[in-house]
Amino acid sequence: MYKKSADGGVIRSSDGANIPAVMENSDWQKYQTWLTEGNKPDPEFTAAELKVNAKAEKEAEARAAFRSRKDKEEWLASPEYAALK
Repeated sequence: MYKKSADGGVIRSSDGANIPAVMENSDWQKYQTWLTEGNKPDPEFTAAELKVNAKAEKEAEARAAFRSRKDKEEWLASPEYAALK
């Protein structure tokens, strides 16, 4: 089984090997054969991973907004704080 990677290659699930999209690479050739057998790779990120990533980004934005606020009352009334609820 394989998972797409950001660089255009794939990651082999069995050992985590990053396989570049290079035709001379024997692992890439095996992946291409696997595809011709009707298989499909998993997406780069699962729905759960996308949710975690989105939450982390939102929290980072909120922390940055908090640092720019001068006092606690202003922070608690901000839309950034409300978005964390």
